[in-house]
Amino acid sequence: MSYSIIRHLSIHGTGQGRDSRHGVEEVNPRHVRSLTLFKLEGRMLLNHLGKFTLLRVLDLEDCEGVTNKHVRYACQLGLLKFLSLRGTNVSKVPPQIGKLEHLQTFDARETCLDGLPETITSLSRLEHLQFSNRKMWSVNSVIMWSLPRGLSKMKALQEVGVARLGNNAKVAQEMGELDRLQQLSLYVDPDSGGPDGEVLQQLALSLSKKSCSLRWLIIGDTSYGKTLNFLHRIPSPPRLLEFLKIDGAIDGLPSWVRSLSYLNCIFVSFTALVDDQLFGVLCNLSNLKTIWVERKSYNGHALVARTRHNFPALRDLEVTADDELPKVCRFEQGSMVKLEKLKLNFADKEKSIDGIEHLTNLKVVHLMGKKDNPALKCALDQLKADNLSMLSSGGAAPAAEAKKEEKVEEKEETADDMDFSLFARLVQSSELCLLGRKTKSHDVWISTLFYFANHR
Repeated sequence: MSYSIIRHLSIHGTGQGRDSRHGVEEVNPRHVRSLTLFKLEGRMLLNHLGKFTLLRVLDLEDCEGVTNKHVRYACQLGLLKFLSLRGTNVSKVPPQIGKLEHLQTFDARETCLDGLPETITSLSRLEHLQFSNRKMWSVNSVIMWSLPRGLSKMKALQEVGVARLGNNAKVAQEMGELDRLQQLSLYVDPDSGGPDGEVLQQLALSLSKKSCSLRWLIIGDTSYGKTLNFLHRIPSPPRLLEFLKIDGAIDGLPSWVRSLSYLNCIFVSFTALVDDQLFGVLCNLSNLKTIWVERKSYNGHALVARTRHNFPALRDLEVTADDELPKVCRFEQGSMVKLEKLKLNFADKEKSIDGIEHLTNLKVVHLMGKKDNPALKCALDQLKADNLSMLSSGGAAPAAEAKKEEKVEEKEETADDMDFSLFARLVQSSELCLLGRKTKSHDVWISTLFYFANHR
């Protein structure tokens, strides 16, 4: 069979066997327009990348054999529109990448890169620029690509992340000139001059200019100080935002968040909020469906959804922080009237849920934590009792009598995985099924998932 006129080539496996070598050797690389390699360990084909002169798409995601040398070969392919190095061991991108004048997508996520060359700003047609180091949050440092001067030349950019803004007001200003920017993941450094400094004042103005384009924003602080207070001084917020993540300490959510009528999901992490600084700001957003409360996001004793916090569209609340606070998640009558899914992390802490019966539309409760945590067991027993009470009260509950059935499975996994997860489902027949996984470390966690049978 002749492979001489293949246009789209996809290779799976190691590429080391006799048959795979024979097949590749018959391919005429000058005809190939798209090349995708899956889990390729061999370097035979990679060493001939320079021969694929008409290549438009090069997808090397998760290829273990990719080296910095092969990236240099890729930078010689002047017609490339798509280049993915995601999940490879590449540690350096050469300056020659600036010669890929047709490049529209560059994916460098989960690599060993600690930055990108300044020549990246020559890519005037680039629309999607994705970057992350697999050890981005290391113990002693944060590894991110720093935005360079000349950013304003990249007029086609629609997506940028993850990047950091250093102490350069000119770069912050140039961000406001990216008229097509829709997605931005940006972290500010402690040397940016503080929330009142020129750099962050200029960034606030640039974000204000994105009020009619930005749809997706992650804004964070690499030092977790109070640098993010500059967000309170954005003159005109990006009012079309659909996703917002604030990752760092701040004196309350900015008041303009109340005006984000298109916001669908908000994620807070390390924000150190208290009292009603979270729910009080978000409760009237007409399209907000998901709230995710991560580590050190809330420093109050009780996270309370009050009666006035009705949340007209909220379906999903996830409080996955493993911190001491909040100790109580409380729901007053009339709060979160459309909530369907509740996820809470007890970890090994003493925590509790209060007023869950007031969540009249609730369908799923997912609890996580250490198996030997008595607070978790207490919450689990309470949920089981509430659900059985609902079933026995008639109404929409199934007629079948509730019975309990346990099934446990074990399999070996690496110690890096979650050590033990226990899922409990109360389905319409009221059977309780338990599935478990245990690893060699024997550090036991429990994760309990409830489906409310024919909920209320």
